[in-house]
Formats: sequence, C-alpha cells, structure tokens
Amino acid sequence: PYQIKLSSAKSGKWGDFVWGAGFPLLVSSKFKEIYEKEGLTGIEEFSEPVEIVRMGTMKSGVFPSTPPIYLLIQVPWGGANQDDAASGLTHERPEEIKCSYCRVGVTWRKQERVVIEEGSWNGKDIFKPRKAPVKFLTSKKFKQIIETYQLTNIWFIPAEKYAYDERRTGLWYVNE
Repeated sequence: PYQIKLSSAKSGKWGDFVWGAGFPLLVSSKFKEIYEKEGLTGIEEFSEPVEIVRMGTMKSGVFPSTPPIYLLIQVPWGGANQDDAASGLTHERPEEIKCSYCRVGVTWRKQERVVIEEGSWNGKDIFKPRKAPVKFLTSKKFKQIIETYQLTNIWFIPAEKYAYDERRTGLWYVNE
C-alpha cells in the first residue's frame, strides 16, 4: 500500500490531481469515475486507494474532515515520439548521447516546444511521449473533459509553448 502526506489539512486545497515527490501522479476517485464514464484511454492501471497518514501537521485519526480517495495511476512510456528537430532540441555535447531511444547519458539539453513526430501517436488520451521532457501529454478530448467537469489542480500548457532547459531553475517554462 502507498502512504502519502498531504501538505494541507484545508479541504479547499485538495485537488483531483496530486503531484509530489516519489510518484508521478495521484488522481481522485472522482476523476477515475469520469475517466471510465467518458471512455478516456491511456491509463494502464489505477492502484488501490493510497493511505493518507498526515495532512499538514495533523496525523491520521485526527483529520478535520474526510479527504478524497486518491489512487496512483500508471501511464506507460511511449504512445508517441517527439520530433527533435521540430521541437528545437539542442544538446551541449551531442556526441555524448549513448542511446538515441532513451537518451541515457545525455548532458545538458534545451528545447523550445514539444512537437510529436508525424504518425507516431497511438491515439491514447494521456501518454508519456518518448524523448520528450514532459511527464504526460493529453489529447484535446482529455482537456475538454477535465474542463467540463471542473476538475482541480491540473494545468494545461500547450505543447507548442512548453519549453525546457536543464540550466534553468525549475527546468521547464512557458515559452511565450
């Protein structure tokens, strides 16, 4: 079982999506119901509910109200390939690239946007593109459903504005 600590005991701060150290993404059971109802694709597995052991400074058993049920999701790597040239990808020392598939051993990299290689997307609504410095990409359908149901704690950055630079604090930024 997974155990997590929420940073706040204030229910207004609990979102449908939770990002944190040690896991890529937790989602609320509300999101899972909507995901299944709307026929979204791409999530390989929803875990059993995680155990919340702390909220802010409060330990389990003394919570002021019942938090949402959260589940860890598994989204497989792949689903599309990044087009490096169209994405404006550059490397400080390209000769150090040891594997063009996974980029192991690559030194400093920078790119101006995320562009998917023509014909490589498998059609899933949420996916981790190969070679791109993003956790997930989503389809327009996914974004529209999230907005329709007003799910919280998720931000959509257009792929053409998602920039990445390993020399910057925070690594990624919105390229205006």
